[in-house]
Amino acid sequence: GRPVHFHSSDMQRDARALEDLRDAYFRAGFATVDFLPEPEAAALAAPGSGRMLIVDIGGGTSDFTLCDKTGDSTKILASRGIRLGGTDADRILSLSHAMPLMGYGGLIGDEFGGKYHPAPRALFQDLASWEKIAFLYDPALLRDVRRWARVAAKPELFDRLATVLDMHLGHDVAYAVEAGKIAANATLVTRISLDVVERGLGVALDQGALTKDLSDFAAAIGAEALATLRDAECSPEDVRQVVFVGGSSLLHPVRDALSRAFPEAHQVDARVFTAV
Repeated sequence: GRPVHFHSSDMQRDARALEDLRDAYFRAGFATVDFLPEPEAAALAAPGSGRMLIVDIGGGTSDFTLCDKTGDSTKILASRGIRLGGTDADRILSLSHAMPLMGYGGLIGDEFGGKYHPAPRALFQDLASWEKIAFLYDPALLRDVRRWARVAAKPELFDRLATVLDMHLGHDVAYAVEAGKIAANATLVTRISLDVVERGLGVALDQGALTKDLSDFAAAIGAEALATLRDAECSPEDVRQVVFVGGSSLLHPVRDALSRAFPEAHQVDARVFTAV
């Protein structure tokens, strides 16, 4: 199984990623390696019949397959994919809710003079991105953050940031944000608990904030789904079912975006975590 695209904005990197994955299998001892795009694999196992759109929202990519099913026959009409998934949703929520507790948007004073300037944003962008966190555990960066704390308008924020970097808690924070996302999606109000950083530290997260924060994320997924239909010269009214697979397809903002894009289609869950 493979995403439709590993890198939807760079076809050279996309091709290289597939070759790297193929090479990994050869190095593991496989003599022959054939790939099937993951949403097409899910299409083969999807329940029902007629024209359906498979929507596979995973951790790193969102993939779509339009197909016609008749009995045991599955005809693939078009497949598309973008490098956008659940970890991107986590990053958005982390920047909105968790990172401000650690200095994101905070002010750092000049060491000589009374002026303040915003804390560097790139550090927080990386700390909110799963794949970049490990690269932030650098002694020089930690020294900078501790220096910022001494001259910050709110020193306690950067003291927390220093704790995260010093104790290598970045992925713990990311897991906490992900857990808050899942809970907020299931209930009206929940809390992102950051006790791992500081006892009692946390921030409220409700479904309204989840929907607002992830509106652009969901809109991009809806737009790619519609583009899949255009590739097949099909109209949304022709789709009988939208079949969801992948853990991030459970997010209400994603469901709502697909409901708006395909108002006449029936939404179906097909073993969300194991269909592929």
